Amino acid sequence: MAVVFWVIIGVAGLIAAAFIIRAIIDRRPRKKSKAQAAGTSEASPQAEAPATPAGRFPELQAQLDAAIAAGDFALASLLAYRLFWLNAGWQGVIDQREVATWRDALRMVNNEDIRREIRRLLFLVECVRYGRHRPQREEFLEWRARLDSIDTQTVLG
Repeated sequence: MAVVFWVIIGVAGLIAAAFIIRAIIDRRPRKKSKAQAAGTSEASPQAEAPATPAGRFPELQAQLDAAIAAGDFALASLLAYRLFWLNAGWQGVIDQREVATWRDALRMVNNEDIRREIRRLLFLVECVRYGRHRPQREEFLEWRARLDSIDTQTVLG
C-alpha cells in the first residue's frame, strides 16, 4: 500500500515538473502595446518634448538669480523647480492654471530612484507654493544642491 502511495506521489511530481519546465521553455516575451508596436510612446505629448540645453531659458534664469540675490528663497525654489523641468524637456510645468501639473511630472519619470528624489524635493516646492513655508538660505542651498545633482537629461528618458 505504501509503495502505491509513493508511486502516485512520484508520478504527480514528474507531471508537475514537466508542466513547470514546459512553461519556462515556452515562455514568450510580452507582447508590445499597439502604441509601442507603431513606434510611438504612450507618454503624454508634453513628455515627448526634446530635452533642452541648460541655457535655453535666460529670462527664467535671470529671475532665479534676482530672487536669490534679493534673498527671496521661496520664489527662488519655485523658479529653480520650474527651470529644472523645462531643462528636462517638460513644457507643462509652465502652465500655472493646472494645479495637478506639479505632481503629474512624477508620473512621467521612468527611474524609480530619480522619482523618489524628485518627490522629496517637491515637498518643499509645494509647501512654498501654498504659502505654508518660506525656506531660509541654508535650506534653499541644500535643496538646490540636491536638485542640481539630478541629471535633467535622464529624468524623462
